[in-house]
Amino acid sequence: MEEQTPAANKKGWKVFFGDKLHGLGQEFKGLFANFPATQGCIWLFTLLFALMLGDLFSGSSFDVLEKVLPFLVFFGTGCFFAEAFFRKTGKRRALAVFYILNVIPAFLFTWLLYLSPDSFFLGKDALTISFYLPRYIVGYELILISMAIYLCFLKTGLTFEQYLSRVFAAAVRNSIIYFILMIGTSMVIGIFIELFDGAFSLYIQVQCLLLGLYYIPALLRSTLPDEKEDSRFTEVLVKYILSGLVISAFAVIYAYVLKILLFRDMPSNAVFRILTGLFVIGLPVWTMNACYPQKNPLLKLTRRLPYLFAPLILLQAYSIGIRIYENGITPLRYLCVLLLFYEIIYVSVYYFRRQVIRLLLPLFAVFTAAACFVPGINMVRLSLNSQQSALRRYIAAEDASKLSRRVIDKAAGAYWYLSDEPTGKAWLQTLPEEAEGKLETLKSDSFGEKEDIRHFYHAIKDTAIDISGYNTCYPIQVSARDNAENFTDYRIVYGGSSSVTVNLAAYLDNFPEENGESAEAYFEKHREIAIDSYRKLYLEYLSYDYDRFGETYTYISFHGYLLEK
Repeated sequence: MEEQTPAANKKGWKVFFGDKLHGLGQEFKGLFANFPATQGCIWLFTLLFALMLGDLFSGSSFDVLEKVLPFLVFFGTGCFFAEAFFRKTGKRRALAVFYILNVIPAFLFTWLLYLSPDSFFLGKDALTISFYLPRYIVGYELILISMAIYLCFLKTGLTFEQYLSRVFAAAVRNSIIYFILMIGTSMVIGIFIELFDGAFSLYIQVQCLLLGLYYIPALLRSTLPDEKEDSRFTEVLVKYILSGLVISAFAVIYAYVLKILLFRDMPSNAVFRILTGLFVIGLPVWTMNACYPQKNPLLKLTRRLPYLFAPLILLQAYSIGIRIYENGITPLRYLCVLLLFYEIIYVSVYYFRRQVIRLLLPLFAVFTAAACFVPGINMVRLSLNSQQSALRRYIAAEDASKLSRRVIDKAAGAYWYLSDEPTGKAWLQTLPEEAEGKLETLKSDSFGEKEDIRHFYHAIKDTAIDISGYNTCYPIQVSARDNAENFTDYRIVYGGSSSVTVNLAAYLDNFPEENGESAEAYFEKHREIAIDSYRKLYLEYLSYDYDRFGETYTYISFHGYLLEK
């Protein structure tokens, strides 16, 4: 047996690490070859965001960078679609045109995000724009990303099942590497902070760099997978573990359906979101499992799972139908109905023409466009029509007290919905004077009022604030949900490692009961929260949800500054 010398071992390690570094270099080379502008936006965003976390910028430079970050997100998404289109078609002129055109929506969305409170755009005030803008941004992002992935899929020439499997394999591999790097860097940075009294913000910065410089680009690269991505580990994960878990979930759901039929129980409120999760997770699993026909004991069963899901769509339809019948359409219920149509189309296509399943991504883009953009049928317009109709029925009744409890409760819910929605609020102000008495009676109805979640949001963008008497000004951004027990003693971290506790509930308890101009005026006059003798909060934006029935705050979000002497 030939014995290896230390020199030979050393040479072997050099070859090993050299191969790994060469492979990593090829990964980044391929990434820049396929998505150069997208990758540039991701890296630039990551570096700027990490630097901003370190409190290296302040004043006007911080404000400028704060606006650059969302611009990079919007422009980067457009570049992803443009470069995917180029990879599929090879048209360089179209790529250049897309690059230029992407600047327009990126600039427009960024400008609208930071619109001053007294500004108008297309006849809408800044507060109304801030309410509706997220819908347009989400729709824009989802449509471009889904279509870009679809173009990447067409570029590969693979079947939809093969493409999903290779993308999943690449994502799993990159996630494992990212998890190992995250643990390693956490250990190293933790030791450094402990020994050299470093700031905790350094740990956050390093993790942001790792996420933006490696993990997100690696996932982006996964949209154009190589043949080597189809690993044995992924095959085992899909064939046995994930497929087995999805089949087990179907067994539990059908046991619950049997319980409903035997005992004639009403379906739980959670059944819709449970079945939605089952569809969202199950669809890629049973699709990928079709790629592994050899020695696959669960293949026959997973191929029938879409048919087994079809009866569950009826349970979903019943669940959401009852809520629409009782309370009318809202944007969330609109999306639930849209999901039902999507599921029905999927099951139908799976049965009649399985080879066109690949069109699911363009179909998703079409449904997103309908929900977010198409006039007359988007989620906001149909929700307004539904709630206005419920309230009109109550107002039109000669004797509202003779209406059924369901009709009154539906009208009460419609009033609270419309009063918290800019267009609905404007519509309420146009109602005739004789309707005001009925609305007052409706508002005083204790049952309808207690069922309501009071929402409040208001923003005032300052160009300058008075910091006289204070030495330091820290930007603050807080968002907390379902944490009501801690809102009386909420911990706010600022300046990297400093923290302070604030009684947010006591501040919010002073707001007027009814939303509208009175609450907004109160916020404008009481934007400062005194913490102690040498610190205070100065708010520019506030949003919160108050559960009248439970008498608790379920959500609080605010932006502003913490001033310290």
